[in-house]
Amino acid sequence: MKQEDLMARLDGYTFYQQVDLGGGLKTPGLPTGPKQKQVLRFIDSLDLNAKRVLDVGCANGLFSFAAEKQGAGEVVAVDHTKNNIDCINDILAPHLTSRVRAHHLNMLDMTPEAHGRFDLIVFAGVLYHLRYPFRGLQVIRDLMAPGGYLILETGIFEDFGHRALLSTPSPEVSPQKSRGGNACAFFNERGLREALAYFGFRVEQAVVPGQGLKRLAKKTLGSLPVGYLPISNAVFLCRYDPDREDRFLREFYEGNPER
Repeated sequence: MKQEDLMARLDGYTFYQQVDLGGGLKTPGLPTGPKQKQVLRFIDSLDLNAKRVLDVGCANGLFSFAAEKQGAGEVVAVDHTKNNIDCINDILAPHLTSRVRAHHLNMLDMTPEAHGRFDLIVFAGVLYHLRYPFRGLQVIRDLMAPGGYLILETGIFEDFGHRALLSTPSPEVSPQKSRGGNACAFFNERGLREALAYFGFRVEQAVVPGQGLKRLAKKTLGSLPVGYLPISNAVFLCRYDPDREDRFLREFYEGNPER
């Protein structure tokens, strides 16, 4: 396909990510920022040869195509926005001669019985949009193969880490209130680490910005001002080990005595 024809076809879609099309061409969309670059670095650090990869909230497929380039045997991309799915399946994957296949699907509807288990799950920019964030992490846990990796990028609530917290702002005070307030669940770092540990994930690496801001706020204000919602984007590389889970608590909270 000629470049002008390709770009004309892309005009019919909305882009959230810039995907490299080769030949110096990129899709429209926001430039790849620090949080996306960190997710890509974690993907590049893993041996994905012949592995199954799931990209949850795949948007325009930036991380899906990166995982395939890293040698993944199968990449499944899911998103609840049909624009993103059609763009990948109709244009981007064919143009890149990619085997990535995207599915119009809510991740909360996924099960290991229907979709299998994955050696890597990329869960970027989704968790803080979930009204039921623990349910989202439960679904991710159930889709993981033992020993598999999770790359989690999410917005976290900055505080001083004295206790595990989950902030659930109303649409009126959400950091994304101008976009309908659909960012509604922000763990602090300690809360997220404890939630991940409950689900059997060990954090192997973490990039958590905002530490300087917290120190400055503590030094100058003594505490964070009322109504101030400091959010930064953090990226975690985790390894799933089912033996880390507390079986009593799993049965108590989730009602799965057969496990």
